[in-house]
Amino acid sequence: AKRSAGPIPKNAKEFIKMYGPAAQEASRKSGVAKDLLLAQVALETQWGKYAPGYNFAGIKADSSWTGKSQTLMTKEQGKNWLYSIAQKFRVYDSPEEGFKGYISFLMNNKRDKPLVGVSDPYAAADIMSKTGYATDKNYKSKLQSVIKMIQSSNK
Repeated sequence: AKRSAGPIPKNAKEFIKMYGPAAQEASRKSGVAKDLLLAQVALETQWGKYAPGYNFAGIKADSSWTGKSQTLMTKEQGKNWLYSIAQKFRVYDSPEEGFKGYISFLMNNKRDKPLVGVSDPYAAADIMSKTGYATDKNYKSKLQSVIKMIQSSNK
């Protein structure tokens, strides 16, 4: 996996300090729970360690994407096992653009519309696990445990 384009947070508190404001703004604009956004970005990037092109949510560059992209190796869940595959991913120019792109993706994707307006991040994680956002069978429990870490680090 490619490393982050910017500075890498040393721990959860630093991650929240670094990306919390952008997540808060994205939450305000979208109605998607802030702690869900932070938790998903933490999970997808290993707490900011791997976010090539500021693509915090690992959004693939499908045929609708007209911006910059890069091809990276990723793992997908098959019926019985994980497999590696080369995929094109979106590239953003800054962390703020990365969060804007993430929210835009969620807001414009029919599959993820049920997340909008759900203020409880645990309920949102449950919804996300049912919409098919991730192929990982354990995505919901992983996401919910990261939400818990974020909420306890925020105190």
